[in-house]
Amino acid sequence: MVGSTIYSILALGAALSPQRPARRALESLPKVTVLKPLCGSEPETYQCLRSFCDQQYPEFQIVFGVASADDPVLAIVQRLQREFPRRDPANPD
Repeated sequence: MVGSTIYSILALGAALSPQRPARRALESLPKVTVLKPLCGSEPETYQCLRSFCDQQYPEFQIVFGVASADDPVLAIVQRLQREFPRRDPANPD
């Protein structure tokens, strides 16, 4: 009984204490490429794809792949390219 009470108090204390996530030095993280195949668009497509672009990872590129040049999702990809030009491999900084 006493053991479980002490454990509960310690668990509560750990849960309420500010957590510091383990962080690697940002400079040591490798560059990455995210490949996202696409086909068509849905009402939430822009927000979903925007979340790929709006990350805190230091250096990454996103490659969106489509099977057809007339896919309606290309308009969303072009909007994201304008909004996040540094994520466009055609416009490196």
